[in-house]
Amino acid sequence: MDDEEDERTISIGKHASVGGFHVIVVADGQAVTHPLPSVGQISIGRFTGSKLVIDHDTLSRMHAIVRITPDDMTIEDLGSANGTYVRELRIKPGIQTPFSTGDVVRCGDVILIFRF
Repeated sequence: MDDEEDERTISIGKHASVGGFHVIVVADGQAVTHPLPSVGQISIGRFTGSKLVIDHDTLSRMHAIVRITPDDMTIEDLGSANGTYVRELRIKPGIQTPFSTGDVVRCGDVILIFRF
């Protein structure tokens, strides 16, 4: 694994520094933070080409995409097997669904909380 890939990969138990915009990833009773850009597109999944790689059995290789603009944030499920949820409501694949910082977003059994 190269250094660039290591910086993008979330491994439960690995600690990341918190500053600026970040996501808290909770899985299997453990939490870790990961810094994020304040604007842009973040692909989430087990695929090593994802911007946010989370190695968890309930995530699809290409699970979801988060889009962040200065005005809002959306998440789009990419047809994942275990679904994507915003505030515990399952979202339909292919639909950009808005959410806010602090909302609980769940991909499979992995909880994501986006924070500034």
